[in-house]
Amino acid sequence: MSFSHELGNTLFYLLMASFALSVVHAVQTGNGFEPVAADTIYTDMQLEPFLKENYDALNGTDKVVVNTTTGLVLAGFVIKSPHGQEGILAKDTDILAWWNQYQVAKRGHWWSPWSPASCCVWNGIGKPTSYSMSYTSFSSWSFKAGFSASWNLVQRALEMSIHYPVTESYNRTGTQTCELNGVGPVQVWYRQHMVWADMQKQFCIVGTSPSLHCGSWSAYYRVDTPISGIYEVKCNVGEDKTKCEAPGLPCFYRT
Repeated sequence: MSFSHELGNTLFYLLMASFALSVVHAVQTGNGFEPVAADTIYTDMQLEPFLKENYDALNGTDKVVVNTTTGLVLAGFVIKSPHGQEGILAKDTDILAWWNQYQVAKRGHWWSPWSPASCCVWNGIGKPTSYSMSYTSFSSWSFKAGFSASWNLVQRALEMSIHYPVTESYNRTGTQTCELNGVGPVQVWYRQHMVWADMQKQFCIVGTSPSLHCGSWSAYYRVDTPISGIYEVKCNVGEDKTKCEAPGLPCFYRT
């Protein structure tokens, strides 16, 4: 069974109308990106030949495609053939395909607030003392309510526009030498270098002609993620500069 051009055009307008309604619904309910995860494909090919050549790898899967020419990340592919059997796409056969594409519209970096990362130590010796203190801290990526894209998709989008080694999560464990002249307490504090990005989504369709049609870009969805290996630690001394009973600390003791 084959699609006529008239049926293909009708389907296109129905899809675009459905997309417009879904955008309104997303704004009203806070629904964001669809969850997308799996392998990644990089390409600089023109879109329609690429879709034809990669039909089996893309259609109905969760694969993420990075367009290295535009920097856009594409996902959620549905690919159909208006002429002939699906899955048998000749080079000169028109296709009907739609997907979502994503971009990083704005980005930057920032430091997380300082937070306690070790147990407290008090000086029971009565003279200035150095302590080798163990500390640990954990940071992970986060997103604005309504956002539900996979880390794979987010990372691919970030790597096209941000030259930092971003990571889904970063766990730092180490030791820090702290000097204590008085009674104390002394405690290691930690902060993490982070990246922020405002991401957007756009619905696109290729109908029974080569022309590409895309809807408007969505509202911004804020993403924050740690930068691997970039952090700071310091020693805080005194009751007013430490939080010895902060949640998550493994101990509370005096020496």
